[in-house]
Order: sequence, then C-alpha cells, then structure tokens
Amino acid sequence: MKQVCAACHEATFVNNYFQRVDAQVKNYNNYFNAANKMLKELKAKGLIKSDVWSDPFFKLYYYLWHHEGRRMRQGAAMGSPDYAHWHGVFQVMQDIREMQDIYNYRMKMLKKYGSAKKVLENEPPMPVVTHE
Repeated sequence: MKQVCAACHEATFVNNYFQRVDAQVKNYNNYFNAANKMLKELKAKGLIKSDVWSDPFFKLYYYLWHHEGRRMRQGAAMGSPDYAHWHGVFQVMQDIREMQDIYNYRMKMLKKYGSAKKVLENEPPMPVVTHE
C-alpha cells in the first residue's frame, strides 16, 4: 500500500499517514474492547434482552461498532478530522459512558434482586441517544 502512496507522496508524508491511522484504530480498539468485555459479562449473567434490538446496551454497542466506530476509523483513514473526532471518537466516548451506566445499573440490580429476569423486567426505560 505504501508503494502506491509513494507514487505521488514523499516518504515522510506516507509514514506519518499510516502512523496516524494505526494510532486511531488502536485507540478505537481500546473502546471496543471495553464495550465487548461488558457485553460478554452481561450476556453471561443473562442481562441482555432476548430481543437484542430492544436492549439499550446492545443498541449502543451496535452504534459504537457500526456508526461512530466506523466514522472514527474511516475519518482518520480518509483525512477527515471532523469525522474522526466529532462524529467518531467524541461520540464513541459518549456511547461508552452510557454503556457503562447501563452495565453498572444492571450489575447493581442483579445484586439487589438476585435474578436477571427481575432486573430486565423492572428496568426503567432507557432512551438511547443515537448520535445521528
């Protein structure tokens, strides 16, 4: 890939580009790994709704991966700082915060009720802000 870029750009530009994109992907992977860890634990404890598309945690997980996460990575790859930051990393950080709140709430309620079914039945509606 670098050879293709080097046909028009000098080596420093090409190397800096790949370092910048790789750093952004690694940054995203840190957020995704944290979200994935929470999702796996919630699933293992039965704290994800059977209809995942009605589950606010899962919806945020999807947006983190498919929408904001894609913008974060592709924005960096395509040289679009607005998409890489405001439509990407900033919104990924908001998703993680909301996911952490839901995760903490469900874990707390699991201790209180002792039943995943009761936690999900008694959970108040949690609107998901879809940063679109």
